[in-house]
Amino acid sequence: MMIGLYILSNSLFDILSIFFTLKHLGRLRQDPRMAVALVQLAKTLGYCMIFFLASQLVSNLIWPFKTNIDVSIVDRILSPAIPLWPYAFILDAGSSSVQYLPFIFPGQLLITGTVFLPVVLVAMLFVVWAITIHVAGLVKIRLVAHDLAQVGIIVSASPSGETSYRFQCLNAASIGVVSAIIGTTIYEWGKHVILSF
Repeated sequence: MMIGLYILSNSLFDILSIFFTLKHLGRLRQDPRMAVALVQLAKTLGYCMIFFLASQLVSNLIWPFKTNIDVSIVDRILSPAIPLWPYAFILDAGSSSVQYLPFIFPGQLLITGTVFLPVVLVAMLFVVWAITIHVAGLVKIRLVAHDLAQVGIIVSASPSGETSYRFQCLNAASIGVVSAIIGTTIYEWGKHVILSF
């Protein structure tokens, strides 16, 4: 019963975190200025902090029931021992004495801290795409300067007679290459972490 409540609580706060992150991102479509992006990021961080504290409070109140350790209500709320309680992954559960991976971490903080994942991912993507847009912009300027309109660039005239360029292939290639690099880096890092144990 308590485990189910614990899982439900963490899932609810994670869903709320994703919802408000997407809601704040949606506001950027209406006004995509840097100042607006920073305000929305700060608001999302504030919401995530509230969800984290609420999730941690529920976790602290339920934790003694999961572990069968008698802890007073005051200690459940105020003691840092519960969120910092050491967790480890089981390496071999089939042996006579259970073996653990040597990597020990504060499990409660890791579980409740997942509310920050959406905002961390958005911040990381923001940095990556800002760099990508800047680099792609430099490439676009060079392509236009050297009159390389054949390289996937659509040149059209606006009603005012001004020439406009649409770099469809370059935009798609930038997104594809950057996504591939990020995915490969995360995969290799994860593989390295797992195999190092």
